Amino acid sequence: VQLENTVCELCLKKCKSKSGLKRHITVKHKDTSNEGEQHRDLQVYKYNYTSNEGEQHRDLGFVAYSRIVEKAKLKIVDNKIYPKEIRDEVESFTNLEDSSAEFREIQSLHKRLKKSGNTERFYACFYSSIVLNAVKHFKGLTIECF
Repeated sequence: VQLENTVCELCLKKCKSKSGLKRHITVKHKDTSNEGEQHRDLQVYKYNYTSNEGEQHRDLGFVAYSRIVEKAKLKIVDNKIYPKEIRDEVESFTNLEDSSAEFREIQSLHKRLKKSGNTERFYACFYSSIVLNAVKHFKGLTIECF
């Protein structure tokens, strides 16, 4: 069974329709928009849910992964507690690859999280495999950025 839902990119709330998503964003995220401009430019992100014995799983796609990395970059660049050199290096980072072994490893971790629901184990695996090897996963950044 294939169900198609629209998901708020800010809080990942599932909405039944585009208009429901717009209404949700207007009510819940009005402080994050710039006088409605963000609402007009808002893209509706659709995820395919597949039912497998009553359970729903959402796969981590490269586009969603890229958005997560981009949001993290923006937070680092906007946060003035980091030295300017590091903020500049992070801002110029663009080396994400959708077919890399590193991305497949992150996808695998995400699938295990969705299957088991054990967030503590997910974070332990994530930090031991991704964060500790960040230079390998984010090629082009120096060790000083981590």
